[in-house]
Amino acid sequence: MGETYDLSEEITLTDTVTEPETPRYLRLEIIERMNTLKEELEDMEAIVKEDYLGSEVNDSEIISLKGKLKELENQIVKIVENK
Repeated sequence: MGETYDLSEEITLTDTVTEPETPRYLRLEIIERMNTLKEELEDMEAIVKEDYLGSEVNDSEIISLKGKLKELENQIVKIVENK
């Protein structure tokens, strides 16, 4: 919301003051991000079904994808458990 300056011989910016975000907007931002993640997961599901499970793909690629999905699941669990 403002700035402070040192007014000696050379004017220099010393600090920037901003208003803290209100918790209400932070909560809305979290809900919006969760909705975005939900949409991205739905898109990912469609892509995986079409590109990986519906065609001839090496087993090594499917195993790699399975590992990445497990990592994603673990990250979600950590977030939910607040760790």
